Amino acid sequence: MNSFLKQCIEKGLPVILDYDGVLFEARFAEFKINAIMDELKLIQAHQEGQSLDTTPIRFMQDFVSSLTNPVFVLSHIHDDIEEENKRNLLDKYYNGLVLIRAYSTDDKIQRLLEIAAEYGGFIYIDDTLPYIAHFEEVLGDRPNCYFFHVSSLYV
Repeated sequence: MNSFLKQCIEKGLPVILDYDGVLFEARFAEFKINAIMDELKLIQAHQEGQSLDTTPIRFMQDFVSSLTNPVFVLSHIHDDIEEENKRNLLDKYYNGLVLIRAYSTDDKIQRLLEIAAEYGGFIYIDDTLPYIAHFEEVLGDRPNCYFFHVSSLYV
């Protein structure tokens, strides 16, 4: 684990994890989600009732279970079907981690602000560098708000 990330965790700050690509490999039953997929295709699949056929990332299961910090999952969720599926998988593979639904990128920022206000900061871990950079640009000057790429756990 990145030594700075380890120091942040030792402060007892809440750890906020993105869902897709951090806790689970993201897949639909009929096709694999990839970086070039059209978001409208995802929404259509949810509306048609497709369930995500995802596999938890074993390393992340072990990491989450080792934490004594509060742990939250913050995910941009498009519809109720996606939310229900994600909650069910968190219950099944991560002992019911708290899922916080965000309706947009800006809403994710609002949720992060709420957590920072309640806990005095946070550690946010995502797999998408543009989001990390944007969140850090908007929130990075706040004390005890730290942003990491998921790969920081593997070094």
